[in-house]
Amino acid sequence: MDRRKNMCIHIVPVYYGDRPASTRGKPNEGKDFCYQCYHSSQGGCGYRQEKDIEKLCHGCKKYHYVKPLTKEEIRERYYNGKKREVLVVGILGWHFETR
Repeated sequence: MDRRKNMCIHIVPVYYGDRPASTRGKPNEGKDFCYQCYHSSQGGCGYRQEKDIEKLCHGCKKYHYVKPLTKEEIRERYYNGKKREVLVVGILGWHFETR
């Protein structure tokens, strides 16, 4: 799952494909988009353009990217490699489960 919707307000997606506006899809999920940033240019004039948001905003303090961690990364970082007990909530009730 891609969490790029939490991108900086200075990024402008630009479409360069040949599809009509109603069938282009979302800018954060489409492959025919490039991204421009007017904030990160040198000297305050012009813009930088990249195909990938991570490359465009690397090192920028205004970029808020939330990358989801995998199950293994969460287990290593927060639980020292041990299994954890989680609360599973459903429509009919709740229970604890070890993962």
